[in-house]
Amino acid sequence: MNKYSTLIKLLLFLSVTNTQLLAQKKLYINEILASNSKGITDETGKAEDWFEIYNPGDQPVDIANYYLTDNASNHKKFQVPANFSAQTTIPAKGFLIIWASSSPARGPLHTSFGLSASGEFVGIYSPSDETIDEKSFGPQQEDVSFGRSADGGPDWAYYSAPSPRASNATGTIQLTKLAVPVFSHTAGFQNSDFSLGITSAGNDPTVTIWYTTDGSEPVNNSAATSWQYKNRYNENGTSGQQLVAKGVDAGLSVETNSSISYSGPISITDRRNEPNRVAMKTSSIAFEPAYLPATPIYKGTVIKAKAFKEGFIPSETVTKTYFINSGGPKYPVPVISVSTNERSLFDYTDGLYTPGRRFDLYRQASPSVAAWSCTEGNFSGDGDLWERRGTVEFFDNSNRLNQDISFRIHGGCTRSLPEKTLRLYSDTDFNLSVFPEKPTLFPKRLLLRNSGNDNGSTMFRDAFYQTVVRNLSFDTQLSRPSVVFLNSEYWGIHTITERYDRFYLAKKYGVDKDNVDLISIEDSEVEEGDNVKFNELITFVNNNPLSNTINYNNLKNLIDIDNFTDYEIAEIFCGNVDWPQKNSRLWRTKVPNIAADAPYAQDGKWRWMLFDTDLSLGSGFSVSHNYFPEATDAQRSILATLFKKLLENSEYKRYFLARLADLLNTTFLSSRSISILASVKAQYEPLMPEHIARWKSPATMEAWNANVTSIQNFITNRPGFYRDNVRTQFGSSYQNLSLTVNVSDPNRGYVKVNSITIAPATDGIGSNPYPWNGIYFQNVPLKLTAIAKPGSRFLRWEDSNGTANTDPEITLTPLTSALSYKAFYEESALPVVLTYFDAKKENKKVGIRWETTEEKENDFFEVERSPDARYWTSIAKIDGLFSSKGQKKYETADQQPFEGLNYYRLKQVDRDGTTTFSRIISVDMGKIGIINLWPNPVVDFLHVSIDDLANGAEFEITDINGISVTKFRKMSANNAVSIPVVNLATGIYILKIKGHDGSSVSSKFIKQ
Repeated sequence: MNKYSTLIKLLLFLSVTNTQLLAQKKLYINEILASNSKGITDETGKAEDWFEIYNPGDQPVDIANYYLTDNASNHKKFQVPANFSAQTTIPAKGFLIIWASSSPARGPLHTSFGLSASGEFVGIYSPSDETIDEKSFGPQQEDVSFGRSADGGPDWAYYSAPSPRASNATGTIQLTKLAVPVFSHTAGFQNSDFSLGITSAGNDPTVTIWYTTDGSEPVNNSAATSWQYKNRYNENGTSGQQLVAKGVDAGLSVETNSSISYSGPISITDRRNEPNRVAMKTSSIAFEPAYLPATPIYKGTVIKAKAFKEGFIPSETVTKTYFINSGGPKYPVPVISVSTNERSLFDYTDGLYTPGRRFDLYRQASPSVAAWSCTEGNFSGDGDLWERRGTVEFFDNSNRLNQDISFRIHGGCTRSLPEKTLRLYSDTDFNLSVFPEKPTLFPKRLLLRNSGNDNGSTMFRDAFYQTVVRNLSFDTQLSRPSVVFLNSEYWGIHTITERYDRFYLAKKYGVDKDNVDLISIEDSEVEEGDNVKFNELITFVNNNPLSNTINYNNLKNLIDIDNFTDYEIAEIFCGNVDWPQKNSRLWRTKVPNIAADAPYAQDGKWRWMLFDTDLSLGSGFSVSHNYFPEATDAQRSILATLFKKLLENSEYKRYFLARLADLLNTTFLSSRSISILASVKAQYEPLMPEHIARWKSPATMEAWNANVTSIQNFITNRPGFYRDNVRTQFGSSYQNLSLTVNVSDPNRGYVKVNSITIAPATDGIGSNPYPWNGIYFQNVPLKLTAIAKPGSRFLRWEDSNGTANTDPEITLTPLTSALSYKAFYEESALPVVLTYFDAKKENKKVGIRWETTEEKENDFFEVERSPDARYWTSIAKIDGLFSSKGQKKYETADQQPFEGLNYYRLKQVDRDGTTTFSRIISVDMGKIGIINLWPNPVVDFLHVSIDDLANGAEFEITDINGISVTKFRKMSANNAVSIPVVNLATGIYILKIKGHDGSSVSSKFIKQ
């Protein structure tokens, strides 16, 4: 009886378990809204993007511990929390909304990722990583959802009336979206007035075009929409100002927006003499805002147009800004037009750019306290609720950008300045190479900086200083000047600047953007990731004396000591007033354990980032100021504690002083810094008169020139005072010491002094550097290294007394008097006589062959391959003969060459590690099994068609070094596939495709 009872229970258990598994398998992504503006809202009142999961089964399904993702190569991006079954259970035949808010702290149904309106991917996976459902989608329109036309069915449609938490049968299906209107003229600068024509695609007479000229979104009626703003605030809390400015919800003015039905060509004229509109609204707490222009400012015309037709989804909005200037482009720098609903900026209740209701509430609570730069206002708002939509256009001589974006106000107390910094968010990436220094960089986020605390001084202090220290080992932000127009009105100089965040790190270092920690020192704020390892670092620093060698070595496994040292030297040099208690960020890649042999920036070590040096270079402290006490004041921040305790370690102290001397002789050399300053000044100077006329800050060109001169005086004299500060801080034994190094023949070799190479490529080193002179510190050891060029060898060092030393690397100590050393070199026979090096196409591979007739101390050869003759990867290593005479033939093969051109070179390595390279050769493989791969470059989805691979092929994407960045993943049964690549960092990648028969092909593509 017990046997039968046990058997029945087992069968019942298996039946129930099977039912649960079947239910688990029958969940569907049923509806997606990737651009929610006016639809349903979450618990905070925010209209977040969402997707809906449908359970067609007869049993409820709790998705606790399931995985959700927007990245096909990272299934486990977000795991639904357990212990919230009341919220995470989907009823039988029921629906569940998942908020793609990037804010998981809001609740168990909020993911750590958002959805891109430009098209993306959504996936659901079981706790054991089994695929439940996946869906890729293309560009989406605001408030129009994309869903299955039958719940759980195979066909998809657009819904102008979405149906969250309900059957899609209740939604309004509109299968066709109208094409965008066609403009007769390209946006930008025109020489004279003209008539702008706007037509529908195909000139469809049943399509109506509506447009606006005030930055607002067109609607299909002319009814005016009104909103309120305020232009005077009780700045000082006095009764007189209160009487005029009034209090909360009082003293308001009314503004309106409206759409216009297109009936014929629009006259685009020179509007520079027309009355100002946007510029006449206050953006600060000033009771008497002197920056409101008394005369008309230069302005263009912004046109936003949209097509409408009954029974169709309206088209996307097209935005174009036009400027009339008889001489063509008016400015020598990029022009950026930001257009948005003016209400988003200046509405009294929720406008981003104004003091608004939040300031009046502050004044009500603090009636007699004078306001200052950090006083609360609408502009203080941060986070999702203070983000707005708009369009950005970029004009210069070679680039064009027109892209819908989101934006926020950026910064700390400088948000209260009349001119503010804007933070721009792209839905995918900005479709523009913004910075000439990085032509392949397409940023995800950008800043339009107001120069922060330097706003009333030079407008470029931080941009200049970051240029000076660009080549040091910490992160700096690329930047360039621009002129901004807001809803077509001149808004002054803004510096386009990189934004530090997870997207920046992914693009620069190739790390997983969802696997980094980024911490702001001020209040230990977590900007990305978490603070677990940061807290461990704080605990270690606070509880361990770093004078101890073991502790010091352990610390070097936690932080990049070179990066940290360069960062400290740079901050102390400039005398940054807002540091170290503020304006300091550090980041790391999350790894289970610190790996010493991991690629740079992927080893889990903390690294520092420089930003916001607006209060520096004499703005706040004099050029002679000793900043070491502030930098080591443990009361200020953990950063100061770390530096203070490191200097208690004698080894680190010697390293710091040696590196400081190196940089004072190169990076911070006055002649170099002055040259950079002159270049930056030349970029901004032509822009300043108009900017001053608009903002009255600085007051005059004379004041601006005086401020620039002040920076020049600082960088001229700071190196000498920095050395004096060393003696003040560490003692008089560190007097200056003169070092001269020379070489017998610059064509034969060169010299390294400590960490710097004495060669023209090094900052501050001239084109003919020898003999080279530097200033070092007495009693700090000096290391000299002689390096021979290919075909030469080092002979000896000789000092000023003629004393010789044949060691290529020598350490000089103790040091108390001037030193002079010369390195001698002579010609040396090459270690290998290479008679030929060749590569040929052999079916689907490349045969590579070479021959030598003599080898001396030859350790091995490496064959390297590149898709562009810039980035090289080793594909084969073959041992050499050490030393031999006579003919020797070598050969290998590239089994998986790229499509198109493949470049090859031979790297020869001696027993002592010296390397030489052969000439570069190329082989064109043409097409290898792939009919088409498009678009290339690609932003979001890479489309591939295959001719000779059977069904069920697999793909892998690797970076240029062959490191896999996706898992293998089955393709569909046909010969075409779309691969989501939106989350890849910008760069060159290799797509490898493998058939079931083992055959494989590869092709390179560029991710923008």
